[in-house]
Amino acid sequence: MQQHSIALLFALNLFIFALLAAPARAAEPPAYRNVALKSAPSHLIIPAGAPKRAAKVDVLVHFKGGADSLAKAFLEAKLDGVLIVVHWNGLSRVYTKPFEDNPNLLEEILDEARNAARAEGVLTKDGDWNKLRTSCFSAGWASIRHLLKDKKWFDRIDTILAADSIYAGFVNNDATTRIVNPDNMKDFRRFAELAAQGKKTFIVTHSQERTPTYASTRECAEDLIQHLKLNRE
Repeated sequence: MQQHSIALLFALNLFIFALLAAPARAAEPPAYRNVALKSAPSHLIIPAGAPKRAAKVDVLVHFKGGADSLAKAFLEAKLDGVLIVVHWNGLSRVYTKPFEDNPNLLEEILDEARNAARAEGVLTKDGDWNKLRTSCFSAGWASIRHLLKDKKWFDRIDTILAADSIYAGFVNNDATTRIVNPDNMKDFRRFAELAAQGKKTFIVTHSQERTPTYASTRECAEDLIQHLKLNRE
């Protein structure tokens, strides 16, 4: 037993010595930088492969979701530019009210993120955003719908990606007929028209989840399909 203990102790010492003597492995560089912004509960995500000192950089503003989860999705999608994630806890109302209270809020977010991108070496000192793209999940659609009411933002937004994320009310609030309220969809419809002409990009996904008191993402997607007289493939 004593010989066994000595042998075990000797082996353990050899193992510890091997660990101490092993060359240190360089830590892998982070895949992205996460810069917290103050204009809203938001983060600027800068991929490791982002441009360096560029005069123009594309920016995607996403509404609703965790910054790190969205960062990983952004990297996996191999999208150009940088990402801004804006997240409030709550349903669609919390994604509308901040922009009602402060019509300049998105501009302030973009300005702060631009300054951060310059400080982080992504943009030159006079660099600016190129294409403005937007995306949303769940209640985040409400921010985009509100922004589209403003001609400045309607014209400036190049892309919308709605990931199971466009809802609407019913005509006369009648959930028995389930007719999607066109007033709630009119700006999405206009954007879809331009996308059909190749002037914008509009990507819509939906689930099959039925919502009892308001139009579901599937019903809103069908509204756009019918408005454009398209067929599913």
